[in-house]
Amino acid sequence: MYSARFAAQTLAIPHVTIALQPMVFLSAHDPPSISPAPWMARPLRCLGPAVTRAVYGPGKFLASRRARPLDDFRRELHLPETDANPLFDGQFSTLGTLAAYSPVLGQIQPDYPTTRS
Repeated sequence: MYSARFAAQTLAIPHVTIALQPMVFLSAHDPPSISPAPWMARPLRCLGPAVTRAVYGPGKFLASRRARPLDDFRRELHLPETDANPLFDGQFSTLGTLAAYSPVLGQIQPDYPTTRS
């Protein structure tokens, strides 16, 4: 997914991204059940989006170290700097993201990315 985005940005061609499962969006309104801590999803749903975002925060910060090679590669390609973490909010196109999964797996949530111009 990263290489396609980098290629489109390098070639200055429009692109949309695709999500094959709802977990890609990491919604605070519908927290996913993840294998290291499957028991967390239910309490987070009960406590609400504000608490869920607070739990996501440190995880996103710790995971940001994994994005450093991608940031380095962006610089090698002479792409503009971005504050968006490519593992989270930076993975979505500003033109839109196609959610290519059944609504049985997850409904659209209020904190899903929006199209921006």
